[in-house]
Amino acid sequence: MIKIPDTQMDEIEPFVESLRSVPKTGLHNPFKNKERYLMLSEVNRKMVEVMHDPEVFNFFVKGI
Repeated sequence: MIKIPDTQMDEIEPFVESLRSVPKTGLHNPFKNKERYLMLSEVNRKMVEVMHDPEVFNFFVKGI
C-alpha cells in the first residue's frame, strides 16, 4: 500500500538543501500570508459543498 524509497546518506543532500530553503514561519500564518489563508478557506468551502453529493460522501466513507 505504501512504498518508501531506500534513500542512502549520499543521496540525501538535495532534500536537506530543499528544507533549508523553506521559510521557518509565515507559510500558514494568517497574519503573514493572508492570501494563502483565504485560499485554504476557499478549498474547505468547496470541499463542504462537494460532500453534499451522496456519491462523493459515500466514496470518503468507504475510504475511512
